[in-house]
This record gives sequence, C-alpha cells and structure tokens, in this order.
Amino acid sequence: VVLFEPNDLRLLHGSPSRRREYFDTFIAQLDPLYAAVLRRYERALKQRNNLLKQPHVSPNELFVWDMALSEHGAYIIAKRREVVQRMNDRLLQVYQTIAGTSDQVSLRYPHDSTQQKLLADLHAAAARDTVLGFTSVGSHRHDFLFEFGDSPTLAVASRGEVRSILLALKFIEVEILQTLLGLKPIILLDDVFSELDATR
Repeated sequence: VVLFEPNDLRLLHGSPSRRREYFDTFIAQLDPLYAAVLRRYERALKQRNNLLKQPHVSPNELFVWDMALSEHGAYIIAKRREVVQRMNDRLLQVYQTIAGTSDQVSLRYPHDSTQQKLLADLHAAAARDTVLGFTSVGSHRHDFLFEFGDSPTLAVASRGEVRSILLALKFIEVEILQTLLGLKPIILLDDVFSELDATR
C-alpha cells in the first residue's frame, strides 16, 4: 500500500527529521538490510552521545563508536543518494503531468561521504561534541532538499504546488516498488483534491 494523507504535507513543511524518516522508511521497503543498518547506527549514536555527557571522556573511548557510526553512516548515505537520484530522475515529468505546468521541480540529497571521511569528520568534531553533549555530524543530521525553480520549495511554492509535488512522490514510490518487487501497490488517497485547482 502507498498512502497519501494530508499529514504528508508536513514532509516539506516539517523538520529535517520528518524527511529523514520518510526516506528511511521507503528505502527500508526496498532494501531489507537498510533497516538493520539504521538500527545499528542509532544504537552506536546513543552510546556515543551517552559517553559525550560523561566528564573527561577520552578519544579512545569515542573511537569504537566513531568506527561504527562511520561504517553504518556510509551505507545509509549511499542508499539515500541512490534512491533520491532515482526519484529525482522521474520527479519533473510526473509533477508536470499532475500539475499541467512547465514548472521546474527537483529533489537533492546534498551529502556524500565515504567511511574514511565520516570517521575524520567525527574525530574533528569530538572536542565540540564533548562541549555540546551530543554528536553534531553524521547522517542523523542530514536533510533532503526540495527545490522549485531555483529556490527552496517552501519559499516560493503554493500549497497546491506542494501537494502536487507530494502526489508526484507517491506515484514514483509506486513505480519503484512495482519495478523492484514485481508487485503493483494499492494507492490510497485521503482528501487528495483539497487545495488543487481544476487542472490538477
């Protein structure tokens, strides 16, 4: 089942964590290993954050968790980039079909790191993280960027345009799931016509 509901509008209006949750949930449907890697990453992140709250934490104590975060984080970032690229390849055409316009829309995940780069970033941020009491770099801090023309979508897109972008994403979900799994999902649309003009 692929579901569209009004609450999905918060994907664009909401926090980066909401966008990470949306994409992580979708990727986990395509790659069974992804959910397990996410859980390992989150456990390592919790352990590192707990250490950062302790007085006089040493770099050696952090290193084991830095290794885990960099290994799992590199996998997460690679999979996110792969899926976002696949969705973005179809987003413009599907959006323009729904909206009946020539408006330009795009989706980007502007992060690309190897395990070695992530490890170096964690090491470089260790002193700051110790002061902050939490891990300030990594895939758990990343965001996904929706752009309308040359501007952030939220800055210029109407509510109807935002809704059309989300509908396009849902239909792309269906395409990807059908291609990879060989199953045709059921599409459930809740209150889909609100805020759409006659063309849409």
